[in-house]
Amino acid sequence: LDLAQPHGLCLDADGRLLVTTLGGHQVIRVDPDGLAAPLAGVGTPGQSGDAGPAQLAQLRRPHAVITTVVGPHTTEIVYVADTDNRLLRAIHADGTITTVAGMVYGASPEEDAPARIADIGRPHALAVTAAGGLLLADPDSSRVRELTSDARVRTFTVAPAGPARPVGLTTTSDGTILVADPARHLLHRFPPPAPPARWSPRAHLGIE
Repeated sequence: LDLAQPHGLCLDADGRLLVTTLGGHQVIRVDPDGLAAPLAGVGTPGQSGDAGPAQLAQLRRPHAVITTVVGPHTTEIVYVADTDNRLLRAIHADGTITTVAGMVYGASPEEDAPARIADIGRPHALAVTAAGGLLLADPDSSRVRELTSDARVRTFTVAPAGPARPVGLTTTSDGTILVADPARHLLHRFPPPAPPARWSPRAHLGIE
């Protein structure tokens, strides 16, 4: 299997490695025994496949992948930063893929916009917050955006107070957010974001 420009990495709940490939426009899953196969993406750039099998969908230079467990039945969801499509996509336990945030064209720049019409930029990194949301680093706009658990998108931090070019994100065990900022040669530290007033677990996936 050709890993064309591997970029983002994470482990799923079963210890399998997930890798995004910029040149292959895919998410590759590598089993502990070394066997590898596409989890999402047919290998050609494009934007298609919502509500269908993730392996038959088209992505465009996905930069980041992350997993999180949601809902009362501890369902694992794989989130993919579909970077050059300006989308955040979710791969569900049944193998289907959906768009949960962003639009390819005509996205709303408004603060607290509904996730499916919000402008999330070109996300390069993802992190899960303690409040049940997701952070998306967009270095092009010098912003870190937050997809809240009630399916809205708001700005978590923006330059000049925040990083000039956020390209890496992680969350510590106490919920603290760390942001890598190569433009300023800094590692920024932020307290955990508060949950929205109308908080519900993973509302953007229909999970209560």
